[in-house]
Amino acid sequence: MAAVHALKIADAFCKTDKNANVLIVCIELCTLHFQKENTVDNITSSMLFGDGAAAVLVTGNEEQEGLTIDHFIHWWYKKENRIWHGNFLPGVFLMTLSSYVADVVEENFNELVNGALADAGLDKETITHWCIHPEVKKY
Repeated sequence: MAAVHALKIADAFCKTDKNANVLIVCIELCTLHFQKENTVDNITSSMLFGDGAAAVLVTGNEEQEGLTIDHFIHWWYKKENRIWHGNFLPGVFLMTLSSYVADVVEENFNELVNGALADAGLDKETITHWCIHPEVKKY
């Protein structure tokens, strides 16, 4: 999720200063949370999340080729709080992602997409690239 926030900040900088260039580098080390116990939840977490790194240069120069950032939306599904759990134990951070996270995303995907498109005044046919990241917060 940090990458999306970084893109929002870089976009704001570049819209303010047309000479701005912002390099975003993200590294995610999900294997730090790897659990050896053979459970469906642990296997699901390991299948969905792996280590990775990516970088992007955001520029205020509108004449450069590349993708254009047009709109951001942040949407919370507050009804489900059992999808993700994190516990700090001595020497380890135990992360558990429920095996039914895909069901929750599927059940709410149309509401999320339709709400985001309406908020931006767009329809599905006009979108060329998508960036969607489900995140769960406990309330």
